[in-house]
Amino acid sequence: GQEYGGGGDGVRDQASYAPVEGNAGQTFQDPAELDQFVRKGYEDKKYYCTLCEKFSHKASAMARNHVESQHFPNTFSYPCDLCGDVMTTKSNFMLHRSRKHLNKKAM
Repeated sequence: GQEYGGGGDGVRDQASYAPVEGNAGQTFQDPAELDQFVRKGYEDKKYYCTLCEKFSHKASAMARNHVESQHFPNTFSYPCDLCGDVMTTKSNFMLHRSRKHLNKKAM
């Protein structure tokens, strides 16, 4: 698949990711598209997964990570620019970077 960089704003994901077909034949080009499955509760201000309604968190990124790992596993790949290992979720990628490459910068 084609790999995508993080966009031109310098603030997006550090990982590259390759779009593939997700559940029910849905195709996503960018992990941010998974935000459509996250809603914010008005009373408690938490973010909820609209696919299962079983997950909520105060941070929207955590709700999106839940959607990716639980409902669309292996939809994106996140290759590490430091060692070449490939993770299947952004949360695993971030965990990998913090454990394996703490204080190291990409070339």
